[in-house]
Amino acid sequence: MRKLLANFICLFIPKKEQRKRIRSALLLGSYKILGGGNQIIVEENGRERFLRKKERIPGLNIRIKGCNNRIKLHLPIRAADSCIWIKNDNASVEIGPSREFFNSLVYIARAEHQKCVIGANTTVSGAQIVLTETSAECHIGKNCMISHGVIIRGSDGHSIIDPKTKKILNAPVSPLIIGDHCWICENTTILRKARIPNHTIIGNGSIVTKVFSEEYTALAGNPARVVSRNVSWIPENEYEFINGLKCIF
Repeated sequence: MRKLLANFICLFIPKKEQRKRIRSALLLGSYKILGGGNQIIVEENGRERFLRKKERIPGLNIRIKGCNNRIKLHLPIRAADSCIWIKNDNASVEIGPSREFFNSLVYIARAEHQKCVIGANTTVSGAQIVLTETSAECHIGKNCMISHGVIIRGSDGHSIIDPKTKKILNAPVSPLIIGDHCWICENTTILRKARIPNHTIIGNGSIVTKVFSEEYTALAGNPARVVSRNVSWIPENEYEFINGLKCIF
């Protein structure tokens, strides 16, 4: 991310001033939009409008190279060093109001008609969401917590084919879905066929490859499987919970 922003800063500027400008761009949000028919829409206090020409969402960088793409942002979004990067046509990204969208990337490329939706009050910290095939979709519910090193892939990115018929065997056929109130722990990978129901916990380093339907479970392993039932979670740790304190992101 920092290298991308550095490209906009003249090499002849002293390094101290370069660092200052890069930091400023990261905090304010840097936008580069190439192509026609692209829309960035914000919804604030129940009203929709187009993002004004020089308006920026602090901490959220946007890159578009393509046509007829649509980004909708529900304010407020508390972002830092994050990016929405679209490199094709007819894609759609929607992000609900968020307490934390930090050091994360939504990357859409190499095809068209992809869709990514992130629900309200979902915190995303250090994750990557990748869609690189036509009509691939990723839907993440509200009130989720997605941690560092999580990779969510709504498509494989490369084709697996039948060597005789040349038929593609791994084209996306259904959206990748993460339900409401899910806690995705560090370094988890969620792949295109996955469906995660509401109120699910996924343990560190798990790889989720299939459809699950039972709510209030914990998943873990490679491939992930149900390891606990009748469990839920709250953002507060033990000390905060016992003392009635709220977790502040």
